[in-house]
Amino acid sequence: MNDQSAYRIREIDARKDIFQIPDLIEFCFRAYLDPDGIEFIKKLRSAAESLKKQSFYSFFPFNEMNINGYLCVNHDGVIIGNVNLFPVRVMNHFAYLIANVCVHPDYRRQGIGRSLIESALKYAKSHFVDTVYLQVREETDDVIRLYKNLGFREDGRRTSWICPINGSREKNLIELRHEKTFLKEKREYQIFFRRWYPEKIIWNLNYDPGLFQFGLFHRIFRSIYQKKAEFFKILDSDKRILCWIGWQPTNTFSNTLWFVPTDFCDENQAISILLSLKNSYSIEKPFQINFPKGSYAESFLTAGFFVQSRLVWMSKVVR
Repeated sequence: MNDQSAYRIREIDARKDIFQIPDLIEFCFRAYLDPDGIEFIKKLRSAAESLKKQSFYSFFPFNEMNINGYLCVNHDGVIIGNVNLFPVRVMNHFAYLIANVCVHPDYRRQGIGRSLIESALKYAKSHFVDTVYLQVREETDDVIRLYKNLGFREDGRRTSWICPINGSREKNLIELRHEKTFLKEKREYQIFFRRWYPEKIIWNLNYDPGLFQFGLFHRIFRSIYQKKAEFFKILDSDKRILCWIGWQPTNTFSNTLWFVPTDFCDENQAISILLSLKNSYSIEKPFQINFPKGSYAESFLTAGFFVQSRLVWMSKVVR
């Protein structure tokens, strides 16, 4: 058994610790890293390499990495635990996102993870934020239990569905009509949008509110400044709105698609809608839809989507 007195929790010294942090994160999360996570680690290593070669000139790109948080180091100075804090705005309030919580497998179940989280909570409280947020994989029951014991509560469980690149066109199951959005339907849209994407969730989903504006002026604005973005509705044969769709290209591994179904959209209609979207938007790059756990799950699977992650979104009031 390891001697806990040989461990020390301290604040991250980014310009020194950046050489070890990416290795620990990659080692602990290797089985779960998606392409964006891999890219984040590459950026950390690139910043470390730049710092090593030319410390003065690397200051600005290094500073953009914004690496704040706490570490656990052993008596040899090796980093064996990590937690990062990222400043965010949630519902017009300043908050912190706790992320990259990891402990080397050789040192787990000794209270290191709890100590790191407690240090992060104290930091957040001392910086006058009301709430801290985090996300944890649904399959890690022990970790979820730890967070609940520390006072975190669940805000929701979400599934990220990925549509892979599709080289062939699928056959739609029912006839669908794609039409422009109109100002008169704005209130109805907002009700359904908040059902599927609550305010406590949307802040960390690459949300661009400019994409979802109604009326002629905003359509013209999108055509000029968001040339590849799209916002439209899909109707059934009775001209009832089945859903609204927001298409948001990104610079990351996958584009983002917002699926906002109404009460008229059943599982079979959802399959046809998803197949239609697959035909249109997965030709050159995958896209993803983040959605509440269990909702339209069979439709996503039938349409050929696969699960990228199942996350529990949690928060804790610290003031």
